[in-house]
Amino acid sequence: MRKQKVAQNHLAFAIVIALSVFVSGGSAFGQFIVQPMRMDLPLMPKQRFETSLGLQSFDPNEVHEIELSVVDLTQQENGQWLIIEPNDKDFDRSDLSTCKSWISLAKDYVEISPMGSARVRVNIRVPIRTRGFYTAAIVASVRPRPGRLAEFGVRIRFLVPVFIDVQGRPMRHDIKLKKMELESVNAFKANPATTHVIMSIDNNGGTRSHLKGFAQIKGFLDGHWREITTTEFISASIIPGAKLKLRANIGKTLPPAKYKVGGWLYVDGRRDQRITDEMDFAGDPNIKKVAADAPIDLLPGSVSINSIPGATRVEAIKIYNASDETVNVRAAIRMPQSLLGVAFGDLKGDDLDCRGWLQIEPKEFKLRSRAQQSIRIISKMPNNVSGSIPCYYALLGFVSTYADGQSGGVTTAPISVANKNINADPYVHGMKLTPALKGGSEYYVVARYGNFGRIHFTPLRCRAAIVDSSGDPKAMAALISRKTTMILPFEARDYSGVIDITRVPVGIYRLAAELRYGPDLAETTEQQIGIRVMAQGGQKVIEVLQLQDNLGEKIEVQW
Repeated sequence: MRKQKVAQNHLAFAIVIALSVFVSGGSAFGQFIVQPMRMDLPLMPKQRFETSLGLQSFDPNEVHEIELSVVDLTQQENGQWLIIEPNDKDFDRSDLSTCKSWISLAKDYVEISPMGSARVRVNIRVPIRTRGFYTAAIVASVRPRPGRLAEFGVRIRFLVPVFIDVQGRPMRHDIKLKKMELESVNAFKANPATTHVIMSIDNNGGTRSHLKGFAQIKGFLDGHWREITTTEFISASIIPGAKLKLRANIGKTLPPAKYKVGGWLYVDGRRDQRITDEMDFAGDPNIKKVAADAPIDLLPGSVSINSIPGATRVEAIKIYNASDETVNVRAAIRMPQSLLGVAFGDLKGDDLDCRGWLQIEPKEFKLRSRAQQSIRIISKMPNNVSGSIPCYYALLGFVSTYADGQSGGVTTAPISVANKNINADPYVHGMKLTPALKGGSEYYVVARYGNFGRIHFTPLRCRAAIVDSSGDPKAMAALISRKTTMILPFEARDYSGVIDITRVPVGIYRLAAELRYGPDLAETTEQQIGIRVMAQGGQKVIEVLQLQDNLGEKIEVQW
């Protein structure tokens, strides 16, 4: 079997993060990156695959010694990854779907000179007659240099999860939203008392999926049901066999009462399930009244500023208080989540940060019931901005509180500041296209697209089709995503839907997906894989035959 060189677009972006020990301000952390942040690979049985791991130092003074190893990886209840140390004899590995033994590194030790970089070859060999999803991780450990960290034995480690989805007959998709709960959390040091909402999710199938959960809490107060808050959970993925309990802080303490906690879950971009659990919650007996989230509206919902180096530009946004009470509002700016701690090539997420140029006026104010306030966003683009970055980003948030100090929630709006002197087109690439069995002759189709360019774009339509050699569709499906807003650089987004192959004749086909964007849907990014449709047990079934890298020319689909 010939080796295949991986294209960079199959890998996720780099991440600048230490998973074993967090050290703020240390050069080995702040000035060192490992690329990619994870390897997410659809492979075939018996396939040999070659890629590489990139290590880069931004430290101008020190030589860094890096030790490399492959370890087992599993998932904790909170959704985070857990390294299983090689010398941990107590951990039960019998249920692990591990690919550790498939992975070999060309080197287990490298030295990185000041401002230098290195690449280490990674070889993967998938066993024959293998099917399903497997995990492992590559760990890059930075040896502590002589000094305080060395004295205390502190070692910074960079974790690169390796996810291998072995193709062939797709595995069954079976993710269940099981239960919603409330939990009181006591005050601790500077953190006030609050309430957590808990979402329990089980993966009883054979596929890994990306999750985004939401919860709505209603209380039976003063003789009727009243909505208190709607909150979201941090995005997570879930591997086969995992049982997650995701938590979200609602920022409020609740009085003793009967509550309804509704939860809904997006799986791979599509809205999948909703449940409501009713409970008697002990809460905090000292709380007699709880404030609901203030319905704060923004117009427009996003802010776009066109500027040039050295110029000052001003845009406005209106904030409207639709509640029956006066609220205190404070404006704050932070980086968008997708730009935090990431890098791709020589571009880092921090390079696209415009927070330091922005001023918000007024920054704090009172907003009466049914009143509105105009907010000025002032951008002062520096003269010395990069000549290769066309746009910069921030996230504007309005934090509202009631007169008694209770939280009224947070409302956000994205900000983009474009440098009109630089023209750039988005670079959108298809990162993943996989089917998963739903049941009968129905399959979920999941397509992931990533923004590998330096400017955002707005996706407009995504769809999938099973097509014959002439490009004629035999079955089609719309693919949807929870988010419909612009996709920033470094961001990836999943689209999914259900395709029914009942009427597709037995034969060899392509499974194709396209994402359209740009004016009049003029721009398209397409991906395809080779499949076989077979009849089995009175149903039609799919088998993946070839991945996109092995297909040669794409078939022109007659959408």
